[in-house]
Amino acid sequence: MTDDREVLRSVSWRDVFPWILLFRTFGLSFQLRVLLLAIAGVILVDLGWWGAGQLFLQPAERPLGEVLHSPVMAQRVMEQAAEGKLGSVLMILDPIQEVWVHATRPYRLFFSVDNSIRSMAYRALCALWATAVWSIFGGAIARITALSLTREERCGLKSALLFSLSRFLSFFTAPLFPMLGVLAFAIPAMLLGLIAYFGDVGLLIAGVLYFIAAIFGVMTAALLIPLLFGWPLMWGAIATEASDAFDALSRSYAYVTQRPLHFAFYGAVSLAVGSLGLFVASLIVVVSLGMTDWAFAIGAGGERLGDLQIAAADAPIRAFRQIAPGVGVPVEMAEPAQGAQIIHFWRGLIARILDGYVYGFFFIAATAIYLLLRYDVDQAELDEVTLEGEVRFPPPAFAADAANGTDEPGNIETTPPPEA
Repeated sequence: MTDDREVLRSVSWRDVFPWILLFRTFGLSFQLRVLLLAIAGVILVDLGWWGAGQLFLQPAERPLGEVLHSPVMAQRVMEQAAEGKLGSVLMILDPIQEVWVHATRPYRLFFSVDNSIRSMAYRALCALWATAVWSIFGGAIARITALSLTREERCGLKSALLFSLSRFLSFFTAPLFPMLGVLAFAIPAMLLGLIAYFGDVGLLIAGVLYFIAAIFGVMTAALLIPLLFGWPLMWGAIATEASDAFDALSRSYAYVTQRPLHFAFYGAVSLAVGSLGLFVASLIVVVSLGMTDWAFAIGAGGERLGDLQIAAADAPIRAFRQIAPGVGVPVEMAEPAQGAQIIHFWRGLIARILDGYVYGFFFIAATAIYLLLRYDVDQAELDEVTLEGEVRFPPPAFAADAANGTDEPGNIETTPPPEA
């Protein structure tokens, strides 16, 4: 009797559980080039939002500007280190949510009913500036991730930036196209509001026709909700496929709406991986600042260390002390010594490692989730990526060209298999 049994030598866990690809994002997020790109992006966004506040907001409104991004992670770590709480290491459980909230805040506040013309212009400029900055730096991080996760190739800092710059318009316009639809759907409600402005008769007419605005409101929600959750996938689509804004837009909408449970599961796994990485990054930063303070106190004494802690808590660049997100109170304080300001600058730069990790991991996780959703929806292999100058899907040959037997670009030539 013939024995047809086979011995299982190995198991391809990547084929059985494709989502284990997300575990590789942990190591990628600590690469130096990723941290440098993310930190540069965070600083440029802060500078742009500060400039927008100077341009559009009154002096009394600037410290209360809800859009201005404070280095949340970095500030908490500096407070921990300044108080000497080395045992209380920062651990945030939602690094992706932290970035999502800050990145989408100007867009969300743009649609606030309490906006004035000046505040709308301020938030619109903040939104466009942040989108432009992350089109370059987030696009470069996404490209590094795409090549690493698919082909296990190293993409240098220069190559990644050249790629994102060459496709800047695709990254920049992909999330903005749906906004044009949102503004178009808002026109009926704007006209009804204008009619309602003219007395009780206008209000009555607006009330009768309000169902039209409600219908367009439902259409707006159908357009915005997939965008609200799926916009990070656009970075992964462009970085992986080297495609345009329309392709990235269609892919992000299709993947989010066709596989919502898969998308939620991949997001949950990414949160777990990101939380572990954030714990490690927080430990490094807190211990670094804490041990620096300990050594500084030995040489300079406790009084000088106290001055340093005051400079860390009340930096001269802030005329208000934050007591809650978006809420501040005036602080009367003497100008810190120039040396304390310089020390505060270096401490803040070290603490910015956390902001760099969080933003870097956000775009890394978004690219990895895109690859998994593409695998689920399009059955594309996880190692497929478009290289520079490569055409993944060439257009078919025209009938006239096929009849003439021409080999012009765009024709697909088939070669019969060799005879046995």
